[in-house]
Amino acid sequence: MDDFALYADVYGTLLVDAATRLRIELCAGRDAERAVVSRGV
Repeated sequence: MDDFALYADVYGTLLVDAATRLRIELCAGRDAERAVVSRGV
């Protein structure tokens, strides 16, 4: 999981499979809890 800034106050969170290095999901915001809830974990 990595968070990044697109602009000054626009953030995103990227969830990546560590084994395959493929993107699993891209979520708006920097909130890890929101990313986990959206995956149903």
